[in-house]
Amino acid sequence: MSVDANGRTHRPKGLPKGMAGTYAKGGPACGDADLDESPYRLDGDGSRAEAMRLADEWFGAGDDRPPTGGSPVHTVVNRNTGGLLLVSDKGRVVDALPLGVDDDGVHIRFRDYGHVNPGRLSDVRRGMFDETWADRRPSRRHGDEWEATVRMDPDAYFGPEWDTTPIHGAVTLASLDDPTVPSPDFAGPDADPAETIRDGDMWMLDEHGQPEPVGNGFDPFDPRETDRMRRDFIGDRMDAQTEALGPLPRHVESSYREYYGGMFDRALRERRERVEYDVGGSLRSPDMIGEPGQAELARAAARSRSIELRDAALDSGLLDMSDVRRLADDPEPLVAAHARRILRRDASHVA
Repeated sequence: MSVDANGRTHRPKGLPKGMAGTYAKGGPACGDADLDESPYRLDGDGSRAEAMRLADEWFGAGDDRPPTGGSPVHTVVNRNTGGLLLVSDKGRVVDALPLGVDDDGVHIRFRDYGHVNPGRLSDVRRGMFDETWADRRPSRRHGDEWEATVRMDPDAYFGPEWDTTPIHGAVTLASLDDPTVPSPDFAGPDADPAETIRDGDMWMLDEHGQPEPVGNGFDPFDPRETDRMRRDFIGDRMDAQTEALGPLPRHVESSYREYYGGMFDRALRERRERVEYDVGGSLRSPDMIGEPGQAELARAAARSRSIELRDAALDSGLLDMSDVRRLADDPEPLVAAHARRILRRDASHVA
């Protein structure tokens, strides 16, 4: 048997469900004779009482579960609500209140209180909690509650399926310093969008280190393609997070989507700047005019959605007159003015 912060003993890991219950009297070490009475049970509705019993059973070995996220999470019964408090070593508190039980499992409402006042942390670990002790009161926050249905299968608790349960997600979120910022530990493989953008790029460097177009590659300046890749990247990362943490509360999910969207946007912006630097420099270099593939590169740049590349294509002197005329009507005033200046001058330098 293990003993929690309240001095109550718990069923050893692996003991079959239904054997001797979860809690036993703590004896003299506990000092309270009524630990299994009403302060730790919800009176009234039998389904709620059953939900509490199963929740006690589920959370019973809380101090024995492996650490998750940033620090270990301990579980104690909330003396005020009869729910379970998930308390990280760093002081983050998530309250889990069983609502009822049916064939699907126990329905639990989670409430995230953020970090508690350090001076009250020892009280919280004994099951005494007041929301005014938290740094961020729920009344001042949005989306701090979420509900989930938890399977009450001891094999799932102690076995591999533990990593996919909603309780694991709540425990992990309680352990993170800031649960609204995704942890790299749960981001999943291929979490760097720069790898995807670079591997599928339409602008490649040949064996001489010079840029050349690739017919079927990814165009980092095409909004349709980049929007699709952005959606796919965010979706893949959210799937990885949900698989690792379980269902996410709404405010955490929206923060994660914003975080991964920003990550993709930064990688895309850096890639566009690199392409413009490489390709634009090549097209404007007098030493590159006679190199193989430069005319094709100029034509591809002239059709790019990048203002910088269209302008560099005009600077190259490798465009035919039809491309120059088309760019004279370009919606970007700088590109259109550049093309018109070429048309007004002697066009003999235009291929």
